[in-house]
Amino acid sequence: ALREKKNIIVIAGAGISASAGIPTFETESKKRRDLFRASTYNTDAGTASFNGVLCDMYHLIERASPTQTHLVIAALAKERRLLRLYTQNIDGIDTRQPLMETDIPLLRNGPWPQTVQLHGDLRTIHCLKDPTHLAPFRPELFDKGSQPGCAKCEKLEEENGAKNEDERRRRRGISLVRPRICLYEDDHYIDMDAISNVQAADYRMKVGAVIVVGTALKVPGAKRFTQNICRIARNCGGFTAWINLKPPPKDLDCLDLAIKGDCETV
Repeated sequence: ALREKKNIIVIAGAGISASAGIPTFETESKKRRDLFRASTYNTDAGTASFNGVLCDMYHLIERASPTQTHLVIAALAKERRLLRLYTQNIDGIDTRQPLMETDIPLLRNGPWPQTVQLHGDLRTIHCLKDPTHLAPFRPELFDKGSQPGCAKCEKLEEENGAKNEDERRRRRGISLVRPRICLYEDDHYIDMDAISNVQAADYRMKVGAVIVVGTALKVPGAKRFTQNICRIARNCGGFTAWINLKPPPKDLDCLDLAIKGDCETV
């Protein structure tokens, strides 16, 4: 049935990167999982611990190769049958594949890319004072334990006449950089409005299939979107499927097929 479908939406989670050596939340210790909260930055100790986790993860990402699931999704894009990949992963492995690029930031009113990163990308950092200031993640900036300052802001301060370090520090305010990822307790993730808009646009499409893969859908927003888009697909004759090591939530009642297993071997 899937071979004949077009306008396919894939909703992916950490399970699709597991065989590439990227740990999932299920395999991480509770202590490390709890660091992925906005409140972690409230203390120097929390910031230092989290920076260590992020640097470790970055090195794993840089060494990782795409999994079979990544390649299958990219093949759907090459065949022009993929409408959108919604990924909850922050590793960016999917966006390395041909035709699977994303936009950072995500444009609020389109046009929208093939891949929508629901929780951001660890490989990109942004400034808290001016979110348009973006740069690649560099482990050497974070392995000291503290939050680094924004190089672009510092350059602007120098150009605008901040002559000494004390004056630059006063002007700098909160011009610190962090990875551009969504954390638990984030009041409003920076791309949230754009994500809502692209989802609304996809609700209006004739969706041929929805494939939910490598995720337990524990994040309420992702679960709600999945429920909505699956119902839309079924209402227009589309096909919906679940592939994960764990069965789907009992209240996700919009699936035609549920496969309990490793997405790499299904």
